[in-house]
Amino acid sequence: MRRLPLGGLGLMLVLQTAVVTAAADPAPREQVRARLQAERERIEARFSADMAACSARFAVTACADDALERRRQALAAPRAEGLALDDLERRERAAARRAAVQAKQREAAQRSAPGASAAAVPASGAAAQRPPPRVAGPTEAERQAQQARAASAAAATARQRAAEARERQAQTEATQARIQQRQAERERRGRVAAPLPVPAASR
Repeated sequence: MRRLPLGGLGLMLVLQTAVVTAAADPAPREQVRARLQAERERIEARFSADMAACSARFAVTACADDALERRRQALAAPRAEGLALDDLERRERAAARRAAVQAKQREAAQRSAPGASAAAVPASGAAAQRPPPRVAGPTEAERQAQQARAASAAAATARQRAAEARERQAQTEATQARIQQRQAERERRGRVAAPLPVPAASR
């Protein structure tokens, strides 16, 4: 009967078991790796024998598929245990590096602590005795610059208003000129259209 492939849940259980085994195994890591290698070699040897037996059967393809599936499932556990062992060693190396860095930081803090604490007391006393800093006002040059900027802004505003007044005056004069021109035109036309006086009869 053909075995079902190892699903995600089964592989997760294998990985969890492998992690616990790798962390709790008191044997040296070299012995653990040697055991895993021997187990893989045994699985490969059995797979080779199964494939040789399949070649003598009628249904070669189905037999070979079963052999491949048995090999895959058999290799899952040692592969997971090897990965767990690698992960455990990486974690141990990272923890060792962190511990070394923390030890160096503690040593540096201990070396600098006496001098820093001794220097901190006079500094704090001097800071308490020192009067608060006085906020300096603007200098004479800054005041003159501010006045010059204000005068320049006022002059610009005055020029703008004068230009607007001239424009309004020009518009008013142009309007008055047009009105006077129309009035003069009407008066000229009135004089031309007026009738001549009738001469008196002779006696």
